[in-house]
Amino acid sequence: MEDVQETASTSPVDNVVTRSYQQEMLEASLVENIIVAQDTGSGKTHIAVLRMKIECERQPHKVSWFLAPTVTLCEQQHDVISQAIGSVGLVHGGLEPKQWTDPELWNTVIKNNRVVVSTPQVLLDALSHGYVSLGNQIGLLVFDEAHHAAENHPMNCIMRDHYFSLPVRQPAMTSNHGPVREERPMVLGLTASPMFGGDVAEAFQNLEKNLDSVIRRPRLYLGNLADYVHRPTFRHVVYTQHKQYYTCHLDSPNLQVLKQVAGTMDIELDPYVLALREDLRKRPPGPERQRVDQKLSKVIHKKDSYTHRGLRNLEKTAHDICYDLGPWASDWFVQEAVNHGLQGASPFDGVTSAWQHKEKAYLIQHLSEIKNSLVPPDPETIDSRISDKVKALLRTLADEKTRSESFNEPYSGLIFVTRRDAVLALSGILKCHPLTRDSFTIGTLVGASESSYRTTLLDITRKIVDKSQADTLAEFRSGDINLVVATAVAEEGLDIQACGNVIRWDIPSNMASWVQSRGRARRKRSSFVLMFEAQFDDGRIAEFEDQERSMEEMYNKERRRIAAEMDQLQPGVDSEDVDTVFRVKSTGAVLTLSAAISHLNHFCSLLPTTRHQNYQALYDIDPPDMPEGWHSSVPRQDDILPYPGPFGCTLTLPRVIDAKLRVHVVKRVHLSKRSAFQHVAFQAYVALYRAGLLNDHLLPLMSVKERDLDEDEQSLRALIDKRSGFASVTKQLNPWQPAEVRDSWWSADITVHGLPPLTLFAQVEVPTLNNDTLLNLYHPVKGPLTRLESLGDAVLKFIVGVNLMAQYPLWPEGYLTQRKDQTVNNGRLAKAATKVALYKWIIRTNFTPRKYTPLYLTQPTDVSHMDVSFSEEPVAESEKPKDEAEQLSTKMLADVVESLIGAAYIHGGFDLGIECARLFQLGLDLSGVQDNVERILSRVESSPGFSSRLVDVERMIGYTFQRKLLLVEALTHASYHFDTETVSYERMEFLGDALLDMFVIDFLYHFAGRALTPGDMHCFKSAMVNTYFLAYRCLQLSVEVDASMPMPGRNGRITLQHRTNRIHLYQCLQHSSAVVLDEQRLSFRRFEKNNAEIEEALNVGEVFPWAALTRLQPPKFLSDMIESIIGAVYLDSRGNIETVRTLLRTLGIMDCLERVVREKVDVLHPVSRLGMWASQQQKQIAYDYTEEKGNVVCTITVEGLEPVQAKAEKRGRVSQEEARFAAAEKAIAEWGVGDMWGGSKM
Repeated sequence: MEDVQETASTSPVDNVVTRSYQQEMLEASLVENIIVAQDTGSGKTHIAVLRMKIECERQPHKVSWFLAPTVTLCEQQHDVISQAIGSVGLVHGGLEPKQWTDPELWNTVIKNNRVVVSTPQVLLDALSHGYVSLGNQIGLLVFDEAHHAAENHPMNCIMRDHYFSLPVRQPAMTSNHGPVREERPMVLGLTASPMFGGDVAEAFQNLEKNLDSVIRRPRLYLGNLADYVHRPTFRHVVYTQHKQYYTCHLDSPNLQVLKQVAGTMDIELDPYVLALREDLRKRPPGPERQRVDQKLSKVIHKKDSYTHRGLRNLEKTAHDICYDLGPWASDWFVQEAVNHGLQGASPFDGVTSAWQHKEKAYLIQHLSEIKNSLVPPDPETIDSRISDKVKALLRTLADEKTRSESFNEPYSGLIFVTRRDAVLALSGILKCHPLTRDSFTIGTLVGASESSYRTTLLDITRKIVDKSQADTLAEFRSGDINLVVATAVAEEGLDIQACGNVIRWDIPSNMASWVQSRGRARRKRSSFVLMFEAQFDDGRIAEFEDQERSMEEMYNKERRRIAAEMDQLQPGVDSEDVDTVFRVKSTGAVLTLSAAISHLNHFCSLLPTTRHQNYQALYDIDPPDMPEGWHSSVPRQDDILPYPGPFGCTLTLPRVIDAKLRVHVVKRVHLSKRSAFQHVAFQAYVALYRAGLLNDHLLPLMSVKERDLDEDEQSLRALIDKRSGFASVTKQLNPWQPAEVRDSWWSADITVHGLPPLTLFAQVEVPTLNNDTLLNLYHPVKGPLTRLESLGDAVLKFIVGVNLMAQYPLWPEGYLTQRKDQTVNNGRLAKAATKVALYKWIIRTNFTPRKYTPLYLTQPTDVSHMDVSFSEEPVAESEKPKDEAEQLSTKMLADVVESLIGAAYIHGGFDLGIECARLFQLGLDLSGVQDNVERILSRVESSPGFSSRLVDVERMIGYTFQRKLLLVEALTHASYHFDTETVSYERMEFLGDALLDMFVIDFLYHFAGRALTPGDMHCFKSAMVNTYFLAYRCLQLSVEVDASMPMPGRNGRITLQHRTNRIHLYQCLQHSSAVVLDEQRLSFRRFEKNNAEIEEALNVGEVFPWAALTRLQPPKFLSDMIESIIGAVYLDSRGNIETVRTLLRTLGIMDCLERVVREKVDVLHPVSRLGMWASQQQKQIAYDYTEEKGNVVCTITVEGLEPVQAKAEKRGRVSQEEARFAAAEKAIAEWGVGDMWGGSKM
């Protein structure tokens, strides 16, 4: 970033005098699109601010959008623009704009601001998803550092993909307060150098085409510009490098040791390679085996494991530093990098927690072999072990400081260095060397990039930089720091003051770098110093100077804006890619080839994952990069020539995606691998949109907010969306208030034994009653609503779940779950209750007969003799306003809705329950359960040739499937890479989960002889429907299978020997994951160890075995298998409730449930029970965890009681839960805590 103007950083723009050349550029920008090309520090931002102020007046219904390439520059420019224009919005990556999936958020930003400042990627994303309309909402685009607008930079993509498709802007020199026209916004570019390099005329032409602008520099007032821009004096420093690159390391002991250790490493012994070989050995033929084969060959060929790559990069970096800075710097760098690497490889370091143990050990082993010599920081040692280049820099700094002081000016300087690590090493030398340590105060500036290299294990730059960019810049401005060693981050994008001396440690890589870094030296009498090696050919510098002269000539030429054609906007792009664009007309959302891969990655990242499966799109290039089996060939062909093309690609989406959408292929017609990747990703993303898995903004449905509400719904939302969770509603309905006033009255005589006769007048006819008429008297019973609410909640979730399954056959489970949660959450139900005025019918004040006052036809003249008091309750004649509001919790409103659904279900089954749910218009077209089952079954295809394992499963569960594909789906894990006819089990598990909840709650509600409270129902359900118990049943379920084999008998003859094997349900899961296989084995081993204890507790125990079940530490996929099988049986039996009930008995769920309820087994979770007890005793309870001897120890303490401890073998976070459960059970026993049916035993 440049200075806005030397005084603009503290004063509003209106108080800054606009210079003549700035006014010239401003007036030019009002006539046409221009790119202002002026030196750094000449006040380009001031021109942009003035232009945006005018645009606010010319286009009051549109905003100006200011684009800056970095977050830091966005924040700085926002501060500057805000001083002149009050309403300025700021949006950048740090504010998570990718999560802004509600169009109203973007509309609010545009409505509330006259200018929006953002990075280019933010605006590109908003345009691509149709949240912002370039033609209707933006009147001016300002591109700061406009020279970046090339190729696939977001700046260029905004123009190429969105700008040029709009109608050409109509000329308008005056204000436009009429209807908003859809047209191209005007463009203003800002740059100090319109090119990076190459031919000047061609570079100008390309930039002008890309931005639909013409490059302008002041002509009329060029002399005025020269008064404010001071070009520095160019100097060069020549040094002689006496050391040879290939032998310089001999003077660096630490570097020599590093090279020795790196040279002895064998890629074949790397744990990553060994793991890939083992993985390959286990895999059967198929796509996943081919992927592992390719990965193994590439790792060996390129020696590209994490450890080998890290040490190789460290060695190369240290060698470069040794040659450039000297052996002291390389020794220091190796020492710091190795120490940091050993700390980062610690098992307790969060950065490396994902590494496998063997890889950590392998890395630590090699780092530990690097025995570093201590690097003394004393000045004498440093001076004797630095390079000739550093010595030349020291002399230059001394000379420049002396020159500045000769003009009575304080020294301030910048040293530009290419490498981040060299910045740290050089600053370390300058801080310690006697020639600079007392004369200069040193600061460092390095970029904040999150690239993979900079976040690797051996990157020390993040650890050593002790000050933030902001702090360093602030101290540089104040003079506390007078010398900054910086990377290219200081060339552009940071508000750095004008300084007197800029030194280029490395030659600029391009024209933009040359101009930007030189522009930092813009004080009067400033200098720009380049460092050359004695044998260096200065032709590169001459080339920069020639290009600058050519640029001056181009500025002075009279040029007009070139009308760019669409096929000219993508230089270097394959002709096959030009027209590959997909647009959604309703929103204006756009999908381009360049964005397809990132969009698809975002889609996959939102699919719910487990620790066993990370959902990614898999790209298989055609042909493969390496010959099949190259890693094991003898001898190996090391000089593999790269295949020149053309290329094809097969893309495989995660298995949770329907089979029809999972695999996409492009043929071998693309000129590069990247083109093939982009085309197949584009094809897949369009298919996902057409299948309804993306919305009209081309975003995954998982990131979608609920639809926009109409006016009535918005008014209801205002009533109930309160932070406190309360809704303002009117008083309850008065049952004695007639609905309408009538002229007709009926009278009836009422005789009650022992009382005088009464005459009742009513506006409805009272039926005649006699002595034989039986009356049902109803009275309120505490708690019926909450019991019905528990049942209605389960019913509603089930009917919504089965409807979603039928209506959205291609949705993965995550989409279904999110939509179900949106439909049945308390907020949605409360809104529905408010909309139909259900609150009027909710009885929430108790009837008090003693205080009841009837409605009199006439007011009694003397009430003193009446033995009644006037009611304080609302009655028809109440003087209180009819619309007086009271607070009612949103949960109560939701509970009443669920209670009504539960009551309807009891009275008329699912059909009446659905009819009741329809009344509340929950945003889902609810249809009958049976109709939905048939719709789901209609899509199930028949497929022959199933595994015999299916028969074993059918025997275990006692049910034979008519549609075997349903059982295949229920048994297929997301990691399975073979049979592609079905999705994985998640959708079936979604249905089974709702079914299981429904059956358990229905049983508990109707349990004979006991009206269980909602709390009891919740406790019993929690005991039966949880990962531990269901996984236990999965591990327990098995069947004997015939395993007879022909074998030699006693007489030597071959006979059939009868044998059987026991097959367990968990073994029938179809998967392709070594992690799943290991967890199956470990879980079954723990099952065998704890089975007897668990079974006894479930059969005859008085307390539910929570701690014992937790010791199984089962993975979630085991319980998922049970629920998915329940869902599959329900569908295959065409929704037969009795069939599912029989299955639950076979699985051991219903029998266990009946016993724990009948015998009042204490099923309250031990941690919950302990917490409730501590609350009743008004005591604080604390859980502390420690690790000792491979165990996790949980200690529970309560004031006044002896602490209780329990331990569990350390196997991850689940071990902590196991120890906590065990400690809680132990505390309950030792402290005399009562069970769930009684009080404390103390």
